[in-house]
Amino acid sequence: MASSYARDEPSGSIFADETWLQGALLSCIFFGIEITLAAMSFYSIFKQIGPTNRRPNIGFMVYICVLFALTTAAQGLSSQFIQMGFITHRDYPGGPSEFFNGEYSTPSNLAATILLVCANWLMESLLVWRCKVICSSGEGSLRIILIIPCLLLIAAFVTGGLFIYHILNSAPPTSYTLAYSGTSLLLNVTATAIIVGRLLVHRRRVAQLFGPGHGSHYSNAAAMLIESASLYTGFLLLIIVPFAINSPVSNMFQQVVAQVQSISSLLIIFRIAQGKAWTNATGWAMGSTTTTVLASRSAMGQGDDHNLVHLDSGQEAFIQQKVDEAIARLISTETSRDSPV
Repeated sequence: MASSYARDEPSGSIFADETWLQGALLSCIFFGIEITLAAMSFYSIFKQIGPTNRRPNIGFMVYICVLFALTTAAQGLSSQFIQMGFITHRDYPGGPSEFFNGEYSTPSNLAATILLVCANWLMESLLVWRCKVICSSGEGSLRIILIIPCLLLIAAFVTGGLFIYHILNSAPPTSYTLAYSGTSLLLNVTATAIIVGRLLVHRRRVAQLFGPGHGSHYSNAAAMLIESASLYTGFLLLIIVPFAINSPVSNMFQQVVAQVQSISSLLIIFRIAQGKAWTNATGWAMGSTTTTVLASRSAMGQGDDHNLVHLDSGQEAFIQQKVDEAIARLISTETSRDSPV
């Protein structure tokens, strides 16, 4: 039964208002998750600061602070804009949804949008950096692949800059929103494919050397989802597709996307702080490990046979010892390179 207090508006307009309000509530929930992850990541990095890793850890801490400051300011300004639509200008013709679309150039909304674009640049730069770290090895072909995400990152800066320029000049941002969002999506899909592909190759090589029970540390489902920021990549589709077909559903998800991407970035940093993430030494260790294992097998009389069935426990322990020694040397070398002068 319809309430006598219900507004006499089309159902489509009411649904659009609902998506804006629901998006505001969801953004607060995800912002709470972001606060928790930022605090956990900052504390974990802070605890590990030492004479050999001071520089990179301080860099991570600054990154967390800047990212959190940008998203927090944007969250406050966005909440103010939502409040204006539902309370301050409640009698705006067409309702709150029309206010949000018609008054897009309101200073609080413009400032929030610009802050979120800057935060997006920061988070996408982190993802490209992770591509570089995960693809760092003695294989030149992997380094060539990095050209693609680097070019897409530049394109994201360009399209994002054009988007900011046009909203500052009160121009309709629709086409530039699609261009910027599409570039961001392409960058994230490309980076995700590169990272996941590299981790799967790693698991395959380790499984060949030590059997199917090994190689899952960096390439289990959770690791690949975190390392590749797949959470944000999938979520971005929930914005672009409804926006492209002019569906109000995009209003709900676009208010949450900044928090989702920030959570994805903080998960990567938190994984690094826990010592579970792929480091610069891991890629180099893969090549050295393969060489060491094959040499050890040859020394044990196994030749080039990769089949572990022929190895007894003593031989397996001998090979593992050689591998551990090789990885320890590489990590020690990498730590020395990162140490401040």
